[in-house]
Order: sequence, then C-alpha cells, then structure tokens
Amino acid sequence: METEIIQLVSSASANLYKNNTLSCFVNQLPTQQNFEGEWEVALSEISHPVLYQNIVEGKFRYKANNHDTEVDPMYLQPGLYHSMIDGLSSMTKLITETRKTNETPLLFDIDHRTQKVKITLPYDDSILVIQSEDLSHILVMDQVLY
Repeated sequence: METEIIQLVSSASANLYKNNTLSCFVNQLPTQQNFEGEWEVALSEISHPVLYQNIVEGKFRYKANNHDTEVDPMYLQPGLYHSMIDGLSSMTKLITETRKTNETPLLFDIDHRTQKVKITLPYDDSILVIQSEDLSHILVMDQVLY
C-alpha cells in the first residue's frame, strides 16, 4: 500500500490567506495532488500550542429593542475561550456591564449531543449580530455579517 503524507500547518500559507488562525486555516500545497481509485485518509498527528488565542477580534453588536439606541460594536477580550459557553458567557457579561443593567441580554442552551446552540434574546425586536470570524468559529456559525 502506497503512503502519501501531506502536512497541513496553520502558518504555512499565511501570506496567501490573511484570515488563517491556529484553529481555522487553509493551505496551498506546493504541487497539485491527484489521487485516483480508493483511498483511506487518517490524521496521524496533531499538535497545538498550550496557550493561544482563539478570539483576537471578537466583534459583535447587540440591541435590546427598538427603544435602545446602543448599537456600537462590542469586543470580547482577546484570549483563549475553551467552549461556546465561555464565549456566550463573556458576551453576556460584557453586554450587561456596557449597558449598566441587571437584565439578562442572552439566554442560551447547548445540545450536548449535537453541539448546536440556541440563543434566546429578551424581546422580539432584539438583535445580536456576530461581526468577526473568530467569534463565529467558537459559536460554530457558518456566516458572519459585517
């Protein structure tokens, strides 16, 4: 059986893909690879630094309701957020501190089987907009709005 080893390194194509991060990246291989027939693929090794930041920008906007004029962007503190719960809890705390209110801005529930998150906002006209890719990655979102 023939073995082909391809190394994928987060910093390998940083000059081509400016949005690459340690946990979400694209590589351009030095030569085109053409695989014919059936192949088995395996991850043989993975490594990551002990300390890294998966949130660098963390930009989002929150508006409680139509009477709320606060729509300035908010930014999570850069750092390592271990889970969606860490990110959402930090967002909730930041919103509460910024708006100087005791009202809970976000309620969230995570299905531990599927890892899907359900975010509930306090009013029908409340708005939450995620505006940075790093934040969308920890929340496992497909699309970022700018």
